[in-house]
Amino acid sequence: MAEQLKPGTVARELLAQMADGKTHALGGLTASLGRSGDQVSDAAGLLANRDFLIVVSRGEYRLTKEGKAAAAAPESIAFGSATGRKRAGGFRSRCWRAMRVRRQFTMSDILMDGADGESDPYGNLHRYLRALRLAGYVRELPTRRADTKPFSGGLKRFRLEQDTGPKAPVFSKVRNCLFDPNIGKDVSCDQIP
Repeated sequence: MAEQLKPGTVARELLAQMADGKTHALGGLTASLGRSGDQVSDAAGLLANRDFLIVVSRGEYRLTKEGKAAAAAPESIAFGSATGRKRAGGFRSRCWRAMRVRRQFTMSDILMDGADGESDPYGNLHRYLRALRLAGYVRELPTRRADTKPFSGGLKRFRLEQDTGPKAPVFSKVRNCLFDPNIGKDVSCDQIP
């Protein structure tokens, strides 16, 4: 069983480890920090939500200018809802950012990263994931993650297939498409039957 940590503990360790400003691979970070891949990717998600970190490519991270400044005094950074602030961006923007960081995820993973007091975040994320799937941005994986609930069939797992950039695609129910501000185009949501 993984060690239980406060949300910001590994994030602060990750900030310190990446203070050199270079691109770091997930495998090297897990080895140098002595943490699991899930712990490091969760920490990367926290840092990305604060715009301290960017995903250079799959499994490779680099601190932003703000991240380098935060690395100088990581103990002064507050993570989580205890700060009393709402996180920047809308719910779907935060979810999109979390998907870009995690690459493979469950709805629970994304809700943990993106929810911040919205009404019905589960339903909202479910509708957004459906639109992303239909547009070919996200794919449901055939295997499920084990769940702790008795008689559960496990949690559905998803993979981000198209990462076009940092701005969240916006779903239009009327036009049945996503507008992707990263490429400036509408993407049909009729690609998957």
